[in-house]
Amino acid sequence: MSRKSGQWHETIAEKYLVQQGLKPVTKNFHAFRGEIDLI
Repeated sequence: MSRKSGQWHETIAEKYLVQQGLKPVTKNFHAFRGEIDLI
């Protein structure tokens, strides 16, 4: 998946979660073993 496509999917996922009443804490969290796109 291209970076642009990945960012688009992350945005769609974030909008959906906000519509469900959730509040994003952070994006693209880097940890020892990788990255979490949306927390």
